[in-house]
Amino acid sequence: MGTLLLLAGGAVVIRGSPSADTQQADARFSTPEKPLAFYISALRLGDKVGVAACFEPPATDFYLPAPLIVDRWVVKKRTAYGRKEVSRWNSKGIILPAVEGDVELQVEESTYGKTLMLSYNVRLAGGTWRIVAHSGGDQP
Repeated sequence: MGTLLLLAGGAVVIRGSPSADTQQADARFSTPEKPLAFYISALRLGDKVGVAACFEPPATDFYLPAPLIVDRWVVKKRTAYGRKEVSRWNSKGIILPAVEGDVELQVEESTYGKTLMLSYNVRLAGGTWRIVAHSGGDQP
C-alpha cells in the first residue's frame, strides 16, 4: 500500500498491522507520544529512514527532499480508544479500522510559521507504539 506523508496538506496516511521483524521493544517507541517525538525529530533532520521507522509497516514511498522545519509541537488532546471510540471511527468507513487500545493524539504543530492541527493514531503491537494513521491541515 502506498503512503503519502504531508504535514501541511490535508492528507491522510494509513498504515497496516505491525510486521514480526519490527515488534522488538525499542525505547524510541515505548509510549504513544514517543513515536511522534521521534518522527518530528527525523523530519527536522531530513532522516528518511527515521521517518519510515515511525510507521507500521515502515513507510517507504514518501517525499522528504530536505529537513522540514517544525518550530514547535504540542499534544493538545490524547484519546485512548475504547469500544465507543472504535465504533465511532469504524462507522466513518476509514480504510484502516481502529481497534481498542489505539491512541489518538491531537497535535498543534507550527511549521514555517503556520500553525496546524494534526491527528496521529498510534497502536501498540509487539511491545512498541507506531503511527498507523495521520491526518491534518486544519488550523487550531
